[in-house]
Amino acid sequence: MKKSIPLFILLILFANNINAQCNVISGDSGTIQNAAQTTSVHYELSIAGGTVVANLGTYSSCGYTFPSIMAPWTNNTNTIGTATYTFSVPLHSVDVFVAYVGITGQLAVETFTFTTNGSVPTLSINTGSCPGWNTTGNVTSSPSVAGAWNVLTTVTSATPFTTLTIESGLSSSQDGGSSYGLCSSSAVLPSSCNLAPPTITADQTIFCASDSAQICAPSWFTSYQWNVGGNANCVIAHNAGNYYVTVTDNSGCTAESNHLAINVHPIPSVSISVNGDTLLVYNALAYQWYFNNGIINNATDSMLIATQTGNYSVVITDSNGCHATSNNVLVVVSGIAEINETSLIISPNPSTNQLNISSSALIEQITIYNTTGQLVLQTKESVIDIRGLSKGVYIAEISITPKSPQEDFNTVMRRWVKM
Repeated sequence: MKKSIPLFILLILFANNINAQCNVISGDSGTIQNAAQTTSVHYELSIAGGTVVANLGTYSSCGYTFPSIMAPWTNNTNTIGTATYTFSVPLHSVDVFVAYVGITGQLAVETFTFTTNGSVPTLSINTGSCPGWNTTGNVTSSPSVAGAWNVLTTVTSATPFTTLTIESGLSSSQDGGSSYGLCSSSAVLPSSCNLAPPTITADQTIFCASDSAQICAPSWFTSYQWNVGGNANCVIAHNAGNYYVTVTDNSGCTAESNHLAINVHPIPSVSISVNGDTLLVYNALAYQWYFNNGIINNATDSMLIATQTGNYSVVITDSNGCHATSNNVLVVVSGIAEINETSLIISPNPSTNQLNISSSALIEQITIYNTTGQLVLQTKESVIDIRGLSKGVYIAEISITPKSPQEDFNTVMRRWVKM
């Protein structure tokens, strides 16, 4: 059965040294500051090896007053209790108050071992107006004198630390437990800043001009200043260039991040060449045609023959994967091109050496394009020597004499293959 709380004598502090005042901060989390009160440091306290007891009222002795406690308290003997402080920024030193809780008349000598995640700390103790404690290296020990159980310990580490652990010996559990607090303005930060440069990353570093990238720095700094403007931990990049950020931590230390290069591909240009009912687009990797803003199934070539009157457009994709959409062009299909498959013949198709084009109407001119829209041959002859052309797919643009002087030339386009 646990001993009742009122049996304990809690003797606590209100001084950083004999002549200076110190407000004690206790609880499982809170904030302390440096002496100039220009920097705030958040802490978290975890207790192991006992039952956590807090806010047991105000007690004072030896010139020290402590308004509340955070204590590992247990009735079990042979139990080592630990209190671990975790700080939001590295510290060079901090003042810790230890109130040794014991039952009147049964107080035994207790030891407290201080360790950090920096270096082995040195300790400086202040016992106020009561008989003193002893210190050896990073260990303090209490006197066995009633009413002299409180001590203020300045913990200093040559290497800055973010965690501080206090381990009590076995006597603490036999006599009740120990309580801990921090002096509210005792945080001493390293004299020089050694803030490591943060690393910024982007969800993509190469994109098309119609897209963007999000570039982010770690989120735990207190302020950010990007070279392109912006004071959040992330910025949205629309333009090419080098991006970097200057960050500031709780200690006021600053560091500049790595420089991240962003590359932006331009949007490809696209325009439709219209010749009668024939639509052509050049210099793209992929095509998709639309009629009245609706997709035309299987219309994925650089050339399209309009079959009905309306608005035509095309979306192209270049070698960088960037897309562009043309303006709509209005095509009126009027029936003037009355040449059909039976009256216009290209043979043989595929061809190797010679291409023959025959028509019931007079052929005025034949123009040959490759699939990129490049002009490769132009002639008025219906028998064409193609031995100088590379193997591949070609488009023959055939201009036919109109039926009457009032009509324009009829133009028909046919695809053929050179083997």
